[in-house]
Amino acid sequence: MRIALVGWDLDEPLASALANMGAEVFAFTRWYEGSAHRERRGGLVIVRCPHVIGGGLEREYESFRDAVIRADAELWLGGSGLDVAHALDRGARSAVGGLVSRYRHAVSVVSAERCDWSVAADRSEPIDAIGRQIRRVDLWIVDDPFVVERVEEKNASHSRIAFVPSPNWRQDDSHKSGSHKKIGSGPIAAFALFNECEIDTRGLARSLTTAREWCEGLTACVLGRSSVARRLRADLARESLLIRSNPNGIEPTPEQGAAWLAAASIVGVGGNGPATEAVAWKSRSRGIPIARIDAPRRDGDFLDTLLDAIAADGRAVRAVKAGKLLAHAAADPTGRAKSLISEYLNVISGGKSEVSAAIHPDPNSSDLQRAFLALGGTRLCVRVADSRSGTASWRVRAEDLRSALRWLGADAARARLALRLYDITDIDFHGTNAHSFLDIDLEFDEREREIVWNAPGRSVATCLGLRTPHTFHPLAFAGPTHFPREEPSNHPPSHTVKVPSRRRGG
Repeated sequence: MRIALVGWDLDEPLASALANMGAEVFAFTRWYEGSAHRERRGGLVIVRCPHVIGGGLEREYESFRDAVIRADAELWLGGSGLDVAHALDRGARSAVGGLVSRYRHAVSVVSAERCDWSVAADRSEPIDAIGRQIRRVDLWIVDDPFVVERVEEKNASHSRIAFVPSPNWRQDDSHKSGSHKKIGSGPIAAFALFNECEIDTRGLARSLTTAREWCEGLTACVLGRSSVARRLRADLARESLLIRSNPNGIEPTPEQGAAWLAAASIVGVGGNGPATEAVAWKSRSRGIPIARIDAPRRDGDFLDTLLDAIAADGRAVRAVKAGKLLAHAAADPTGRAKSLISEYLNVISGGKSEVSAAIHPDPNSSDLQRAFLALGGTRLCVRVADSRSGTASWRVRAEDLRSALRWLGADAARARLALRLYDITDIDFHGTNAHSFLDIDLEFDEREREIVWNAPGRSVATCLGLRTPHTFHPLAFAGPTHFPREEPSNHPPSHTVKVPSRRRGG
């Protein structure tokens, strides 16, 4: 896998971790005085691009984009293809937009940030500008549940959204007030309901009312814009259980929600999705117990979980410590690299949608790409054009590609789609006795490729598969294809013997 990792401020530990997993990583970032313009560390190449300083950030971002494109032209990434172009921050998005325009087969990835919430004086949001910088986004990387909500609103769920922990997660502790008494008079139960799910909201409110008899000053808050979140707010408000700063059940701002989440004694989550994953991970990393509230349960089940969490018995403490260690491991460079590689492969194996996440897609645009994974089984066909050339065409079923990537294991990060051509001219081919073979690397969303031989009249057996430095995993085969010779056959001329017809009655 060949990755262009672009950052206004480069995350070098992450780039090194991706390279250590077998990916070929080109990390583009700003040049500063005294640094090398290009540096190679094994599978990682760091490219520092000088840009024009001054004229405002947007002008500098554009200059950085031009510098990245010039550096890319010098490296000639297109000679071997580019699989992923990932913008790590706002300053890198224009540059990734330029790379994606050059390499239409590359998966376009954008990391969304908390500053994408903010609204400018002209009522425009920074996230609106992404559609002008990058025509399509195939994968959004998020680390905050409220950012997920904004991206889903703008993106209309056309492209994949994935949660990957951020290296700056400790900055969220600035919202934590040190003690719940600074926000409310007692423990806080936070409920994260960003997605629709089945929950007995009235039963949950009854459990909290009962728990307040043992936990003086217990209050609750509900995060999310889903209909189930609105119902739960209404039921909690009816029981006077909502936190004081949100007494009327109005949806909290992201800043309020982040503060309540950091100060919670227990967090209940419902539904699935990257927003829920972000809430669960942030809570575990802070040592806050997590409870599912959308599974079928009796009223008293959540009550017992809530009281155990607040009382913090030995069993609960051990579970929280284990969750905290796992959450911290997911945030180190190796854990983040594993998550990113997995998400890159998910997008590659699932294909790119024609409406893949341009924030403001243009229906008349000719640049919209067709999905490379077709319905039906995986197929390969080779057609002869003349004595030296032909055309190979194929389609790959999503399940077959995902299965092959799982089979490759750790080598999946290095896998390239490839055609393997076996020269079987004038032999009885049984699978292992070819004269030679030739590999042609392909882009994952290609559907057709011309093949050319340096000699006429060859016989070829063709295989489509995933190629890594260590193995070739076949996906589909095409039967022997015979290219015609350019000259007449050298067999001697045949002789015809004429026999007179038999006479009637003879």
